[in-house]
Amino acid sequence: MCLQFNETLSHPSFPVLITGSYDRTIRVWNLDSGEELHCLKGHTRAVRALQFDEVKLITGSMDNTLKVWDWRRGKCIRTLTGHTEGVVCLNFDSNVLASGSVDSTIKVWNLRTGRGVYIAGAYGLGQLCAAMGFKWEWDLC
Repeated sequence: MCLQFNETLSHPSFPVLITGSYDRTIRVWNLDSGEELHCLKGHTRAVRALQFDEVKLITGSMDNTLKVWDWRRGKCIRTLTGHTEGVVCLNFDSNVLASGSVDSTIKVWNLRTGRGVYIAGAYGLGQLCAAMGFKWEWDLC
């Protein structure tokens, strides 16, 4: 299970919580009312990582994929494939996404094109996920 809460980015009038679960769903919640706004479906295995901003939500799953969502409308925009095992951590900033997988790789994606632009090997899952929390300064053409 995974979740993210961000009161400043969530909604102009109420805070939003987004959760990912072993039941393969992602749920968008209004924290003031407790109402479920959307139940996003599309992954075929557990959702293990997620992050959202004002516009998009990105989820990573044990089905080896990442999905880019319009979380306000509840629609999947794009599916990213390239890992050979489950995705367990991710971090994005603007148009660059990094994803970490049980296959011991970090893959960097250009979100404008949906293409993987770089793959790095990692020594172990702990080091891989710890490396995900930095700010990107790359210029992707």
